[in-house]
Amino acid sequence: MMGSALEIRESIRSGRASAVEVCQATLTRIEALNPVLNAFHSVEAERALARAAGLDARRAEDGHLPLFGVPVA
Repeated sequence: MMGSALEIRESIRSGRASAVEVCQATLTRIEALNPVLNAFHSVEAERALARAAGLDARRAEDGHLPLFGVPVA
């Protein structure tokens, strides 16, 4: 499911993926790689998923925004 920011945004905008699905995939990747990379001090998974759910609810209104639904750390 990962790709460039543009690919992720277009997947969400078109409905091929939801922001929650993208967020979950990102959290899974962080969980797998962070023990080696130590790139994140803390991860607020529940907060990120709640925000993604809110984005999904507003996709029709805000889906045109440049980074709509794209995970950013």
